[in-house]
Amino acid sequence: MKFEFDSSKVLYAVGVLFGIGALIYFARDLVFDLSLTVKAALLPVLFVGLFVAASAVRRAGLDAVLYVLSAATYVAFVGYVVSRFDVGDTGIFLALAASSVLFVGLGYLHRERGLRVEAGTAKRVALVLLVVAAVFVTADLLVGGVAYGFTAAESANAGDYEVRVGTVTAENEFVFRESADFPRATACVYAPDRRDRPVDYRRSAEEWSVPDSVGAGETVTAEAWIWLETEERAAVDNGTIPVERAESCPESTDEPRIVVVVEDE
Repeated sequence: MKFEFDSSKVLYAVGVLFGIGALIYFARDLVFDLSLTVKAALLPVLFVGLFVAASAVRRAGLDAVLYVLSAATYVAFVGYVVSRFDVGDTGIFLALAASSVLFVGLGYLHRERGLRVEAGTAKRVALVLLVVAAVFVTADLLVGGVAYGFTAAESANAGDYEVRVGTVTAENEFVFRESADFPRATACVYAPDRRDRPVDYRRSAEEWSVPDSVGAGETVTAEAWIWLETEERAAVDNGTIPVERAESCPESTDEPRIVVVVEDE
């Protein structure tokens, strides 16, 4: 039996794997400082572009590659929306049902009706999609964004090992849902010697998670907490210790206190 090795199929397969990897990386919000709304919008734009390109290509094998990539893009889009937006169980059901109908319909049109797109039409569609994507990205970069604010507590109760030292807010005044990336903060504890430690954000004393996004016109809040050592609590007799915010921590203070420094607010 003669074994035939088709090198082009191997290269196509590797290209598909890398393309799917890029989609996963994009959907995990690891690249590009764009809002969640714009990222969600770019995925269906890419899906349509790849599908139209696949329908216009006349080369055997390459059309299948583009169809696979377009389907993977759509899967990434649905997964991104249901994971990053609060669509609820009903929304997830509708997304899955509508997606099933869409792909069954596309499969029927392709098999029974010979769904094909002319090269000129594909170019015009690509141009429209590029304009749409450019409008979304430009609006996001020029107008979108989240404003962060930090308010230090007046004092912390040193009777506990964990103490709240302030509150951080994320305000979104634009129409796109944005990721909430709270600024890093450091606390300098003087009781009496200086010791620095990172500030942890959480929703409350009992809930350790933080809001990961903020909707259009919304403001989300998280509390800032740090850990006190036994000797630090003893320095104020387990009472209260003043808290203040500063641009930087001084080398020393006249009395026990906590100084919070917020970076890149």
